[in-house]
Amino acid sequence: MRLGLEISATELTSTQILRLAKESEKRGVHSLWINEDIGRDAVSILGTLAATTSKLRLATGVINTYTRTPFLTAMTATTLQELTHGRHILGLSDAHTASNTNMHGIVFEPWGQAPARMREYLIVLTRLLAGEKVSWKGKYIQVPDAKMPLRPAKPVPIYINARMEEMLEIAGEFIAGAHISIATPQWIKGFALPHIKAGAAKKERRLSEVDVSYHPLLCLSEDHDKALKTARKRLSGYFDNPETIDLLKDYGFRKEATAIEEAKDKGRKQEPSDKLIEAIALVGSPETVGKRLRQYIDAGVKLPILRPQPIDNEGAYTATERALHNISKILA
Repeated sequence: MRLGLEISATELTSTQILRLAKESEKRGVHSLWINEDIGRDAVSILGTLAATTSKLRLATGVINTYTRTPFLTAMTATTLQELTHGRHILGLSDAHTASNTNMHGIVFEPWGQAPARMREYLIVLTRLLAGEKVSWKGKYIQVPDAKMPLRPAKPVPIYINARMEEMLEIAGEFIAGAHISIATPQWIKGFALPHIKAGAAKKERRLSEVDVSYHPLLCLSEDHDKALKTARKRLSGYFDNPETIDLLKDYGFRKEATAIEEAKDKGRKQEPSDKLIEAIALVGSPETVGKRLRQYIDAGVKLPILRPQPIDNEGAYTATERALHNISKILA
């Protein structure tokens, strides 16, 4: 089983990330994904990790396509691919409305327009990475005359955050993989894969050519109730997102998702059930988590990526270190 690890550039210091990268490589982890939010930037950290690791694949997991033009992203990917000697993975997202608007001062298109914008972004980006001269005048991206003076020595695998059907199809059509969070194995098999396959067919690609990565929250503890409590707390913000509520309805939790939605409209809070939490997060002992991961793999996930969460009062570093220590049990 290939297994990745996602860690936060906000919750961990650069020194801690460096230590965890070395430990990840030692433990045989496939790839380390640096989640960039509003703290440290992922690119600077990956540049440092490139010089201190030799086998571990190093990924942006993910960076914001609103704060970086396609040309800048092409420059970044080319540089990191050179520094890592071909170990770079480029993870992209349209990020969060609040982050783009409140912190960057960027106008964020309505959510439904995200796939169309991502399509334009990827068309320009992939052509730049291929060394083409690009002139593009789209609805969202305008590039009058651009050409990269350098090209990556090896192609850069690109993954995009994908949950909407159009975004899944774009992943199948254009790039290396779809990067999925908060899903059930049934949804991945019955919804995500058919749409990825449909996108791949547009360019005469096979489904097997498209990677599917899944990065759920990991709440690891022999005390199941404690792990469940942590997962509920860490997921609470997701339930304020209308998109997540719509997804939960698709996952077979329509009645409960509607109750959460209606309670919010009335100024109340409806706690999600244990069943719902366990359906979208990895909760419990290493053995329990390992069995759950295999359900996702059987459903079509090729690269599960762990996102360790602190239990009780432990910090993010301790939680991640503990997850790495239990990798062999999870993989058993």
